[in-house]
This record gives sequence, structure tokens and C-alpha cells, in this order.
Amino acid sequence: MASNGPWKIYFFMDSQSRSSGDPPALTFLQNSPVAVEAELMATIDAVAAGPPPSFRGGGRYRIMHGSMTGWHEARTKHDKRLYRLFCLHDRKAYGLPGPALVVVAGGVKANETAFTKTFYRRIQMLGQAYLASNPRDVQP
Repeated sequence: MASNGPWKIYFFMDSQSRSSGDPPALTFLQNSPVAVEAELMATIDAVAAGPPPSFRGGGRYRIMHGSMTGWHEARTKHDKRLYRLFCLHDRKAYGLPGPALVVVAGGVKANETAFTKTFYRRIQMLGQAYLASNPRDVQP
């Protein structure tokens, strides 16, 4: 599958969000300040158009390390709070028409603090559920 050109953006639908109809990342964005939602989605749109392998975002979109290797995060700061969208790049994208930038979930933390290991484990579990789905369990 070719990965030159824009990737499609999808939001992961976990089993809990199926009942509410809203993917975890969209719920996070809807509960964030409007400026945060706009900035994070502008970053995601730019990454998808980049496409992801060649996107250079000046700190707005970063590769994660350590226990979160394989993940990427869109980042912004608003009122001394740090907002993150956790994303996966899916070149295989089973059941989708091409490569996918999948927005899995979001999180917010105080400036100069870290997310807990428990928080990251929850994000990783969502990612594992996404990767286990075939066709992929997403909403455009």
C-alpha cells in the first residue's frame, strides 16, 4: 500500500464508545476548550496531509519513547495545562482504503507534570484493541 500523499484521519471506537456513539478522542476534544480542540485538530490535519512519515511539526506532533514507543502525540498548551492526542500510524489499515492516522484517545495534565503509568497503560490497551480489530474499528 503506497503511503505517499495524504493519509486519512480516523477515530478509534472502543467497545465502551460504541454504546455512547462517541470515540474516546472525540469525547476528549468535545470536553476541551474550543481553542484546544481547534489547535489539536489543525495539527492532526497537517500531519495527515504531510503525510506522517515526512511531517515536521516543530514540537506540535512528536514520536513517543519508552513504554509508548510506536505512538505519536499531538500537543498543545492552554492556561497552564498540557493537552495531548495519542495517535497511531497504520499503514496496513485493514478494511480501510489506505494508510490511516488513527486518533485513539486524549489526555490533559498540569504543566511540568507527567501522566501516570496507569494512564499510559490505558492508552496502550486502547491501541492494542484497535490493532486487534479487523476490519479496523474506527469512525471517520
